[in-house]
Amino acid sequence: ANSKLDVHHAVTHPVVTTHPESDRKGLYVNEMFTKSIQYVSPAESSWALGHLFDKIRFSPCTCIHNWHPNDIVAWDNRIVQHKQNFDVWKIIK
Repeated sequence: ANSKLDVHHAVTHPVVTTHPESDRKGLYVNEMFTKSIQYVSPAESSWALGHLFDKIRFSPCTCIHNWHPNDIVAWDNRIVQHKQNFDVWKIIK
């Protein structure tokens, strides 16, 4: 399949980003898209990303929303980590 979703272009982003208003730091890595960290060895990159992904996955600052018809959720997309948990498919069916 040659859809636009099948094509992933290589891009570079910082691992840590700063919120433009609060100056708080946030991780800018994602298990689905972040493949490596530049300027470190592949082994160091793999270890560091595994550690960061675990920090994100097991963060005490997590909100899990169980979707119901007509729900609306809003967040500040400039600093948040978000991930679909697939419970939404129960509603779409």
